[in-house]
Amino acid sequence: MSAEHSAIHAVTEPAMGAQVRITTDTSSIAIRAALTIVATLEKQWSRFLPDSELSRANRSGAPIVVRPSTARIIEAALGGRALTRGWFDPTRGAELVAAGYDGPLAEGWGRGTTTPFRHPTREVVVDADAGLLEIPSGVALDLGGVAKGWAADLASSVVFDNGADFVGVEVGGDMRIRSHHRAMVEIAAPGGETAGPMRVGLRDGGVAVSGPTRRHGPSGEHHLIDPFTGRPARRPRVAAVIAASAAGAEMLATAAAIAPLDTACEFLERTGATAWLVEADGDVVAVGEPDRFLLDDGWLAEPARREWAV
Repeated sequence: MSAEHSAIHAVTEPAMGAQVRITTDTSSIAIRAALTIVATLEKQWSRFLPDSELSRANRSGAPIVVRPSTARIIEAALGGRALTRGWFDPTRGAELVAAGYDGPLAEGWGRGTTTPFRHPTREVVVDADAGLLEIPSGVALDLGGVAKGWAADLASSVVFDNGADFVGVEVGGDMRIRSHHRAMVEIAAPGGETAGPMRVGLRDGGVAVSGPTRRHGPSGEHHLIDPFTGRPARRPRVAAVIAASAAGAEMLATAAAIAPLDTACEFLERTGATAWLVEADGDVVAVGEPDRFLLDDGWLAEPARREWAV
């Protein structure tokens, strides 16, 4: 995804196993502050860093004190699980590792294990007011995409609240727009083919895309775990979602990529999101208010869709 605007500053740096890109018309000082926020949150929430707060909590097996920001994002992520009827589930970190997703996808796919899936007998408990978190033994949290979206939301607020007319913050494919005028966001064709991007316009909101990537394990595994089986989901779709925040869009997109179609449409409509759900055969189901955001059909056009159908 990318945004086009009359901004004069655009900075891209590595972050959260991917990249952060900030485009805005305000000062470089605000941009540096936003980049610092993203880097700080990565140190707190990455499961790939052994000294991160999340990694320490995953290893503990007992209640620990965590930063308020960590407690809040975990509380929100667990709320996202309830909102999507369990199809977004941040408690499946152990299953991700078992599938081979034990490091950033940019570094390749791990070997994985044959550890059988067991439903946890105890729940993750978080008290955001007290800053307490308990992750039961055998359970691991993975904040992954929602952390990227949350970081984009916070970073965009810092820049926009410091006098920007426009700011777009993209972290690993999750984008948050804050603007006094409608800004354009380009969403690339799901199959990575030559079809032109679909263009949407918004002033304040988040955009996220979830689906199978081109990086797969040796037996075709991917990073989208079915929380009800503990294994990579079968025949996931691509879900492009517009919601009030980047973190919310990410949770909805992740769930909509693997949930049964009727279930995905139900929770997307209930939350007021707009989405395009792209099946493996190229069929597209639109949910919400697509005409409110759509600027250019791009890959939605029928001839283009046939090009990248998988």
